[in-house]
Amino acid sequence: MKKIDATDPLAKSADIVGENIEQLRQLFPAAFVEGKVDFEVLKQLLGGAVEECEERYGLNWHGKRAARQLAHAPSTATLRPLRAKSLRWDETTNLLIEGENLEALKIAHRALSQRVDFIYIDPPYNTGRNDLVYSDSFTDSFSKYQRIVGRTDDAGQLTTSENDAGHTHTNWLSMMLPRLVLARQMLSEDGLLLVSIDDREFAGLRLILDEIFGQENCLAIFNWKTDGNFDNQAKIKISHEYILAYCKNVSTFPHPPIVDPSTSESSKLNNASIVNTIIKNGPKNPIQQVTLPTGFPANVETAEIYPRKDRWPHIDSKVDIQNWIITSPVILRSGWSSRDQLDEYIAAGFNP
Repeated sequence: MKKIDATDPLAKSADIVGENIEQLRQLFPAAFVEGKVDFEVLKQLLGGAVEECEERYGLNWHGKRAARQLAHAPSTATLRPLRAKSLRWDETTNLLIEGENLEALKIAHRALSQRVDFIYIDPPYNTGRNDLVYSDSFTDSFSKYQRIVGRTDDAGQLTTSENDAGHTHTNWLSMMLPRLVLARQMLSEDGLLLVSIDDREFAGLRLILDEIFGQENCLAIFNWKTDGNFDNQAKIKISHEYILAYCKNVSTFPHPPIVDPSTSESSKLNNASIVNTIIKNGPKNPIQQVTLPTGFPANVETAEIYPRKDRWPHIDSKVDIQNWIITSPVILRSGWSSRDQLDEYIAAGFNP
C-alpha cells in the first residue's frame, strides 16, 4: 500500500461535483454555456430519457435535496497518519480510519473510487436509545419538524392537519443517503454492499438503495434470527433483522464460490453455468412427442443408446452419438418440464 502523509492529495477529499460536471461536459459539450449547464439544452439532448412528471414512484422527504448535495460537497478534513500507533507501517497493506464516517468516505473516495470489493454497513437503527457511543436517534423534535416543513408558523400555530409521522424518519434518511451514494461510487464493478437494518427503517432503506443502485441490482434480502428480547410484555416478540445485499450491475456480478465443505463434487453448484437438460421431465406433465434432429448435441463424445420405455424419456429408436452429436433424427416421448425452451433451442440451431 502506498503510504501517504497530510500533504498528499490522496489525504484530502475529491471534488466529486467538479469531476461529475467535467464528465458531463465530455459527453454533452453543447449543454454548456459560459461554463454553466444549460438544463433545457441537456433535456433536449437526452430526449425521452428525461422524466418531467411530478408524480413518480419513489421516496421523498424534507431534506432529501440537501442530503444529495451533501454527498457531493468536498470535505475540508485531512487524513493524519499516526505512525506511532501503527504496526509495521512500512509493510502493512491495511488501513484503519478513525473519524466521522461521512468525512472519512469523502477523503477515501479519491484513492478508492471503484476499487472496493466489499462494503458492510451496520448503521444506527433509529431506535431512540441514548446509551450508545454514537447517536441512535435521528428524530427531530416534533415542534421543530412541523416548523421546518411549514405546518406551523414562527409562533407555533398549526397551519395544516397533515400526517406528521415522517418526523421520526427524515433525519435518519438524510444521514444515510450521502453515505450510500459514496459507498456505491467506491465499489468495484463486481463489488458487493451489505447493509444491516431492522423493521423500523427497513422500508425507507430499501427504497433509497433501489434509487441509488437500481432495483434490479438488489441481489437478496437476508433474514437472520437474532437473540431477541422475549422477556418483556410486547405483543409480538421480534427476533429477526435484515441484511440487504446490492451490487453495481447484476448482469456482470459473478456467482460466488462454494464455501460449504459438505457440498458434494457432483452438485450442480460446482457447474460453471446453469444448464437445463432434456432429461428433466417425467409423467407429471402431459406426455408429448419431440423429435431431436441430426446434429443435436450430446454430453458424450461417442455412445449408443437403445430404445427404451422403462424410464423417461421414452426412446423410439436407437440413438447413435458420434463427435458429440446425434447422427440421425430421434423421437422421444415424455412430459417435458421446459418444452418451449427445447423447441426454441432446436429452432435456433442449438444456440443457447
